[in-house]
Amino acid sequence: QRRSLVEQFDEGFGLQNVVLEYVTDLVIENMATDLLDDALASWQGDRVSPTAAHRVIAPSTHPMAQSHLNRHALILAQVNEYVRASQTRLLLQPVATRLLDQLGSQAAAQRIHWLLDVLRTASPLPGYAAANLLQLLLQLGVDLRGHDFSRLYFRQLYLRGVSLPQTNFAQTQIVDSVFTEPFGLVYAVAFSPDGRYVAAGTSEGAIYLWRTADQQLAHVFRMRSKAINELSFAQRSTAEGEMHLMLASASNDNNIAVWSLDEDGQERWHSWLSHPTQKKVTSVGFHPNGRQLIGVDGDGELFVWDVNSAEDTCLIQSYETPPTANQLVSYSGDGQTVAIGNRSGTVQVQQVATGEINLRLTVESGFIKALALRGDGRLLVIGGEKGGLTFGQCRPGNCSK
Repeated sequence: QRRSLVEQFDEGFGLQNVVLEYVTDLVIENMATDLLDDALASWQGDRVSPTAAHRVIAPSTHPMAQSHLNRHALILAQVNEYVRASQTRLLLQPVATRLLDQLGSQAAAQRIHWLLDVLRTASPLPGYAAANLLQLLLQLGVDLRGHDFSRLYFRQLYLRGVSLPQTNFAQTQIVDSVFTEPFGLVYAVAFSPDGRYVAAGTSEGAIYLWRTADQQLAHVFRMRSKAINELSFAQRSTAEGEMHLMLASASNDNNIAVWSLDEDGQERWHSWLSHPTQKKVTSVGFHPNGRQLIGVDGDGELFVWDVNSAEDTCLIQSYETPPTANQLVSYSGDGQTVAIGNRSGTVQVQQVATGEINLRLTVESGFIKALALRGDGRLLVIGGEKGGLTFGQCRPGNCSK
């Protein structure tokens, strides 16, 4: 093991420090060599400006196809932030420094644009070259306003937090990349039960759905509503044994929507739900079987809907609770009981089937911000605005905390 190039760590395997340093230096040297290659930057010999025309050739015969600049990424977009920060410090920044030392800032930026123009002669050239060159421009502090990045292939491009006004990305292919995703204030967030997706509801009435594995946007649900104030996920099985993902939302203008999603997070069907009072629904939650949805409005009335399909949704039950605004609702894991919390710090647990109240208690933590019931409905956890957690033992007609 002492003579091995690879070391074993608690989290896996890695290169020994001396080997890692050697490989890092080799990558920097190879990248810099490609960037400073005058023959490559002036390919076809007669180009004197970035706008000079070239004939379009097959990617396989392109002079940059097998270059280090095209075969390896200086930084990766779809990795943890600390990994990308390390890649920037160890690879991207040293390569940019080599360019500055050799050419100066203006000539370095000009060289990068020439290389981008060379890349356009393949239609397009798959690889990392275009993304590497754009990341180098950013590292050099070049203002990208009005720049032309059209007809290029970008892979592992990281542009989160980057402003790109009047920038041309026409006819580009962008793969495995990350951009800033502008949207309104986020009022609600929820993870899917399997952890594969996270959804965010915004002040603009849109719901954004991301894959957690690669942080890529899977879908945007454009609502006919105002701000989304609550989201809930569930999974349910079909008669064919398939598992479908369910997503529900409640908005400030009393709209309640339910979606059925496929494996890729795309919409299979959706339905709008109605309730008799037309009051603002402040919280929604799925039954564990994913076939019923419970909601509570600002007056404290509780509603239960069947949500079997887009055409088969109906209100099946409603119960009154103590009148107060801004309530939360949470199912127990077995779906038999539900907890309801309000602004005054009052929480009650009741039977879903009958509306019978198992317990009612008031906690000292103030406005209830979070609720959770254990699977059997006998243990209640409450989070309040003053901090801390309150635990309640739930038994019919009795309560202790």
